[in-house]
Amino acid sequence: LKRAVKITDNQFVKRVKEIKEKDTASLSGNDNFYLFVFKGFAPEKRSRSLTFSNPFTGAINHVSIARLVPQNPKKIDISLSSSNSSSAIVPSSLTNINALVLKQYEEELPYLVVKAMTRLSAQVVKDYYLRKELGQGGAILASILNLAIERADIRTWTLLPGKILFLSQRYNTEKMRLSIAVEGKKISEERVIPI
Repeated sequence: LKRAVKITDNQFVKRVKEIKEKDTASLSGNDNFYLFVFKGFAPEKRSRSLTFSNPFTGAINHVSIARLVPQNPKKIDISLSSSNSSSAIVPSSLTNINALVLKQYEEELPYLVVKAMTRLSAQVVKDYYLRKELGQGGAILASILNLAIERADIRTWTLLPGKILFLSQRYNTEKMRLSIAVEGKKISEERVIPI
């Protein structure tokens, strides 16, 4: 909880930490309801390619760098209410995966560019020796190898949510009502959650 409070502004995490610090012996003050919401999807990584003909060797060269494509976020409203309370509670942001993905990409981009340029240099040297040894057939073989092998790394993040929301509370009731609306329209009737 101490680490979580340092990296998130989530009001529920702060409240749970305060409860734990005040009363560590008793379990009576602890929350009995926890809600995690995975909202949207993290940006997708796609390969951005540049293909061109090498004027010195006659081979076709191919350079690929990963790029991020943001997902279209929908406005999703989630609220929770109990039978003995008229006010609804809304979960607050626990973490923003989108920001983490963009930060990682920003830090890795110079390395990705250097890596692509190093691969291109290696392709040119390989193309030169294949052309020298096999003539025009070597240039064709080099082109096939360059197009088949060169791909950017597009792994990671794809299946993660864009944001994670969190809510925790203590309720002295047996059931809670969960209401979900996407783009202002309710996608389902209020769901009753047993506690």
